[in-house]
Amino acid sequence: MVSNLDVFELKRQVTAAILDTLQTRPALTYQQVADRYKVCRKTVFNIAKDNQIRRPTGPKPRYLTEAN
Repeated sequence: MVSNLDVFELKRQVTAAILDTLQTRPALTYQQVADRYKVCRKTVFNIAKDNQIRRPTGPKPRYLTEAN
């Protein structure tokens, strides 16, 4: 049986690995990081948010950039 201490240690290690990846590989999307560590994208987003890590937003859709 796995103890709670082992589960918490594993979670800490995975979180640290995700943080390291977010900081060293800025070109990867949250989804790519999530796929790499077998977690959901929302988990990666929450880890990044809790540690004040942001990704640049994508380009604006054409309808927002065109003059009316």
